[in-house]
Parts: sequence; C-alpha cells; structure tokens
Amino acid sequence: MARSAVLAGRTTSDLFKNFVLLVIVIAIGYLVGFSFNNGLLAALGVVVLVLTVGFTFSWISACVGLSLKKVEAVQAASFTWIFPVVFISSAFVPVAGMAPFLQTIARHNPVTVWCNLARYLSNGPKGIVDITTGLPVDTYEALLVKSVLWIVVLLAIFVPLAIRLYRKLD
Repeated sequence: MARSAVLAGRTTSDLFKNFVLLVIVIAIGYLVGFSFNNGLLAALGVVVLVLTVGFTFSWISACVGLSLKKVEAVQAASFTWIFPVVFISSAFVPVAGMAPFLQTIARHNPVTVWCNLARYLSNGPKGIVDITTGLPVDTYEALLVKSVLWIVVLLAIFVPLAIRLYRKLD
C-alpha cells in the first residue's frame, strides 16, 4: 500500500465529516432564517467551496501534525498560524474598515477571497459591496479564478510536503 494512502484516507474522512457538519450548519441556519438568495446552483457552489477549502486545510493541518510530535504543540501551532490569517481577512469585518496597511494584506488573503466568493454565491453582488464606494469588491469570475488558484497552490505545496513528512516517520 502506498504510504500516501494513509494521508489521503485521513483527509478524505475529514472531507466527509466536514460535509455532515456543513449540512447541520445549513439546516440550523435555515431554522433561524438564513436562505441562499442566488439559486440552488449557487448554493451548491458554496457547499463545494467550503468542502474544498476544508480539504485544503486538512492537508495543511496534516503537515503541522506530522512536523510536531506533541498534541499540545500541534494545537498551539495550528492556532498560531490560523489566527492571523482569519482575522486579517474579510471573514469578520469589511476590509475597508481595517487600517490601511492591513487592507493590502487582507485583500490578497485567501480567506478574504473565499469569504467573498461564498458571499457572492449566497447573495449575489450585493453580498460583497464595499462600504465606502457602494460597489462590489470583485467580480464573480475574478473571485472564482483567485479561489481556484489559491486552492491549487496550497494543495500543490502541502500534499507533497505531508507525504514527505509521513515517509520520514519511524
């Protein structure tokens, strides 16, 4: 059996677990009043985006886990890199509301791109309106291309790295 099969199996099981969790989150969202305003196809696009991003993060987490030997160290390291990546993005606040030096970072942050694409798919162009200009921050096509590029680049880096780290284990 290929050594990479263990990692592929683990990340694929994470993908299925994330799907179940996503269905639960969407169901609870609908119970409290959420709805997709851009059609069924766009809603499926959000699901695919979230699962793909989750799959990518599974490979990044595999690298962190294989690099560090103690569970506590893995948890601390995971939080240490994910905290700034998420908080310097449009996940919680609009980029226009950030300090000017952070705006540049946040606009090119993959989490910003993924959040904006999910908002666009969920609500259409009104989901990503810039608060200062009143215009959408990007087009659907640009967000889709940027999202795919970020996912491909991250997987191209972390899948081989995780496999290499796994092969080095005793």
